[in-house]
Order: sequence, then structure tokens, then C-alpha cells
Amino acid sequence: MIKTLSNLGQKLSEFFGEATPIDHSLIKETVCSPKFFQKNHFQTLLPYRLYSEDHHIFENKSSFGFILEVFPVLGATPFTQEELSTLIKEIGEEKASIQCLLWADPRIDPVLSKWKAPRVKQGGVFQKIADKKIKFFEELSAESSQREISPPRNYRFFFSYSTAKPAEKDIPLLLEKLSQKKQKALATFGRISLAQEMLPLDLIGAVSGLVNFSRDTRLKMRPKWDTHNYLSKQVCLPGAIEDQESHLIFHQDGKESHFKTYEVLEDPSHWTFAHNFNLIGDFKTFSQHIFSPFYIHYGIYFPNQTRSETHLKSKEKMLDHHLKFPAIRKMFPNMPRELEETLFVSKRLLEGDQFVQTRMTLGLWDDKNQILNTESSLFSLYRKWGYKLQPNDFLHLDELLRSLPMTWGESSNMKEIVMTRSMKTTITSETGAFIPLVAEWKGNSLQGMPLLGRRGQLAMWDPFETEGNLNTVVIGPSGQGKSVFMQDVIMNQLGQGGRVFVLDLGRSFEKLCHLLDGQYLFFNSDSNLNLNPFNFVNPQGSQDSINTALDMVASIVGTMAMPDRRIDKEKADILSKAVRDAYDFRGVEATIDDVIDLVKQTTFASELMKGASEALIEGLRKFSTTGTYKNYFYGENKINFKSDFVVIETEELKN
Repeated sequence: MIKTLSNLGQKLSEFFGEATPIDHSLIKETVCSPKFFQKNHFQTLLPYRLYSEDHHIFENKSSFGFILEVFPVLGATPFTQEELSTLIKEIGEEKASIQCLLWADPRIDPVLSKWKAPRVKQGGVFQKIADKKIKFFEELSAESSQREISPPRNYRFFFSYSTAKPAEKDIPLLLEKLSQKKQKALATFGRISLAQEMLPLDLIGAVSGLVNFSRDTRLKMRPKWDTHNYLSKQVCLPGAIEDQESHLIFHQDGKESHFKTYEVLEDPSHWTFAHNFNLIGDFKTFSQHIFSPFYIHYGIYFPNQTRSETHLKSKEKMLDHHLKFPAIRKMFPNMPRELEETLFVSKRLLEGDQFVQTRMTLGLWDDKNQILNTESSLFSLYRKWGYKLQPNDFLHLDELLRSLPMTWGESSNMKEIVMTRSMKTTITSETGAFIPLVAEWKGNSLQGMPLLGRRGQLAMWDPFETEGNLNTVVIGPSGQGKSVFMQDVIMNQLGQGGRVFVLDLGRSFEKLCHLLDGQYLFFNSDSNLNLNPFNFVNPQGSQDSINTALDMVASIVGTMAMPDRRIDKEKADILSKAVRDAYDFRGVEATIDDVIDLVKQTTFASELMKGASEALIEGLRKFSTTGTYKNYFYGENKINFKSDFVVIETEELKN
């Protein structure tokens, strides 16, 4: 009846040409499928709101908090684990949450773009090679489904702290406390690795990569922070997420990526912080690599301490009472161990520990045809190290949201999580062991040589980016690529504006030298070199620089005259005077012949000095214009070493 009246009203309004609210009540426009969350709707699920530039604290829908990004470490000592556990204990308070997120970010273009910049400036072959290398890494990322090598990625670690909003009058005090906690966290992580606080644009970029996921290596995000809009609105980009029972499907740029989350039901009884290195893929076993983007999330919540302590004491009394009865002890053989653990926890609480509820989850993106294989490898890897995983079916979207930084602070009551998820009640001293801060090495320079770790970390390595000991040794069997590797090292140095000098044996660098228009020096009858040491004196320089250069020439001439033994002071003085006189007479056109003639003309008081001068003349004669090495010292090819790339081939000098 109501529907009939509505239709009648609609007809009457159309007859009179009016648009009434009846139109809108009848038009039930479906914006999207019930199983889809378009990004303009998905943003309403995100808690991020504002940022206080005075206190450097984020304000979310129901909480305040801060985020740090920390460089993952390679390994650790027991001191590192103790530092992290102490930090958790010191900054934690009731109803606060700490979240630790390690993400294998596939967006490597920001790193490669910084590496490419000086090569573009150099232009030519350096720019072409840089373009080809970047294309290689992009294709390698896209082809990771072939399971031949771990795809390039950038491991990133985020540490966030959040707590529920208090009454309006208590907000200033809370913001001050959060600032102090943030400084303490920065100091702690600064002793372990490199750490920095995240600003709004950093948050937008990081979260955008997670909720707008695609396998693209480019960084897609809004270019700047709009202070007049909620942060959650600036995170989302066009696209959609399809929510299914067993997984999510990310629709981005016309491509699909399937996503699943997993919770840890059981963890190892003995675990240390350094062992986390094994959770990003087995270092040796290829079948236990994780070939797709993933994250590891470890959340820590501080419950009501009084209630937790009361529960512990009740349990302790109950266990102590039951163990008095042999029958119960026999029926429950693990009860003595439980009592021992309870007493241990009580002792740690007296030493300042706090109760916490923790939860470890993982997220995994992959192609539709590969995600089950990747899941199998993930389960195998974690089972090997004592972890038991289970998919979060029906809850994948909620788990993704709760893995984002500061989202645990939005849950005023953790009962909603405990009822449907696996939570572990423990104490703060244990938490340091499970923080997923260990990954692969990122390199030592933004302009270093791009390399790939076994688990996919893109690392930039520069052998000269060190405080001392610039020596590097490359070892391998013949024909296995040592020279090719060294050529890449050379190209990397030249590409950033450096200079390279190579002493070669076997002509491994000849073609590269000619390709780059470098200076290639070889020693045979056809080389026609001009190695006359007087050529290295700059007559336009100051008198001090000329004197220094002449001292160097005298030293070179001394080595030429007596290559097999150290020249004594008397002979050195004879040659030094002859070299300076030769330069005074003929400048840079002076030759070894002039030095020989000047030594001959010198009068010596003793027969000993006369014999010494004859020995010098005899040693220098083979370097004269009529000597054995005339082709190397008086040819047309003058050596100035002004080229950025100089190769000296020593094959002909072996004898």
C-alpha cells in the first residue's frame, strides 16, 4: 500500500514537472558492490586526523600518538634486546599501545632515483647504463612470480606509540608526556641504529603504500601535506579493495593483488632478538624464501595492571594449593612448571616489569596463481623456527587496519580483539626478543653500487665510503666475473663524478677504457709513449710547486738509475742538482740526455764520487734518446693523467 502511494506521488510530481524528495527516497543507487571498499569510503576506516606541529604528535580519531622510522639492523647482541625491553617498560602505561611493523616495501624507485641523479648529470653512457639498471630492477620486481630470485625491496621498520584521548583538560599534559616518550624512544633507537620521527608526509607515503598496494616500484602518493584536510583523506588513492572470506583483492592500476593475513598461535619457548633475522626468509634454503611483498607486525598493549596482578596471585595460590595433592600433581605433570613460571613473573613485577598483551601477525601480497605457494613457503619457514601460523579468515580487512601504525590506540577496550584473536599475556622483559627490527644490510652510500641481498634488500655499496682502510679484495675462480664486477665498480665511481686509475694485467679494462674515451697506456714497441718525467712539471705554477715537482722528478730519475737498491744521499744530491740544472736550461723539454751530460760535466774531488757518478750515468743510459726504452720516454703520446679514467696495462712489463 505504501509503495503504491509512493508511486502515485511520484507520478503526480512528474506531471507537474517537480523534483521532490520522493525522487531521492526511491532511487537506491548502489555506489559499489557490498564486497568492495572504494578508496573514498575506505578512508573513513582510517583513524588519522591531524598533526600538532608544536608538539610533533599525531591526533587520531580516538587517540594521540607518534611514529618513528628506524633502519633495520643486521644482527644484535643481548644488550640490544635488553635496550628494547627496557624502552617498552619505561614508556608503557595502562591502556597504551606500541606497534612494531617491518615491511618489505617493493617501492624501490625513490632509492634508485637518488642513485640515478648524478649519472643523468654526467649524461652519455652513464645515463644510459643507469636507465638500463633501473629497468632491470623494475622487471625483476615484476617477474618475482617466477621464483628465481627474491624481488628487490626496501625493508622498513616503523615503531608507533598511541594512547586513548583523555578529557579535554588533560590533553596538554598528555601531549607533553608523549613528547618525552618520543625523545626517549629516539635516544634508544639512536644507540642501536639510525632513527627519525615521521612527519605527516612520511605517514602519508608509508600508509599509502600499504592500503593502495600495487607491485609497482614507483612511489605513488600525494605530493604534499594538506593541513586543511584529515590525513586519512590524503592517504587513499583511486582503486578498490574487495573483501572476501579467505582474502582481500587489491584493485590498483588495472591489476589485482591478493592479500592474506596470518596470526601467530604459538611461538618458540626460546627466542632471542637476533633470531628475527630468520623470519624474513631462510638465508640458505631457496624454497623458504618469501618471494612477494609482506610485513611482520608485533603489537603490545598495556592492560589494567592491578587486575592482571590479582589474577596472577590467584593463580599462584591455586597452583600452590593443588600441588599439595599427589593425585592432582600426577594428573597435571606440567603444574610445577606453571608454578615456577608464575613465581618468576611475580619476581620480575617486583623489579619493575609490567603485564602486556602481545600479538604477532603477518601480511602477504601475491598474484592469484602464486599466493598459495607463497603461503606454503611462509608456513614452512615459520614452522622450522617454532612458530605456528593460522590465516585470519573473515578478518583480513580488520587485520590490515590493525597492522597500520597507531591503530591499536583506537581500541578503547581490547576485549573486542581478544574475543576473536590470539593474544599472549606476558611481561615487558620478553617483548624485546620479538620486535622485528632485524633485516638485511641497506649499504653504506646513496651513490654506491646497486646490489641485491639474498632476501631482496636493495643495497648501495661504495668501497670508498669508509673512515679508513680503503682496500677491497675481489676473489673468485678464473672466468667467474671478477673483471666484470670491477668494471661495474669503476662505472659507479665515474658515474658520480669520481676519477679512476687502474693497473691492469691482461687487458681486462681496455675496451671499457676506449668506450669511455679514457687514457689507455701500454708498454711495447708500438706504444710511442712520452714518459719523460720533466713533462710532469707545470711551468705556470708557483715556485714552491715547481720545486716540489722537481724533487719528485729527481726521485723518479734516481729510481731509474738504481732500480734494484736504495740510492744513497751522495748520489741523490748529484742527481738532484743535475735535474734542477737541466730544467733551468731547457724547461719541460729537458731529457735524461741532459741529466747525463750534466753529471758528466761535474767535477768530483774523490775517485769514490767519480765512480758513483759513472754508475749513475750507466744506469740512466738505457732511458736516453738512444737507449733501450726510448720508445717509452720520447714518443709523441705525452702522459698528462688529466683524464678521469686512466688504465695502465702492465702485461708487457712482467719481464
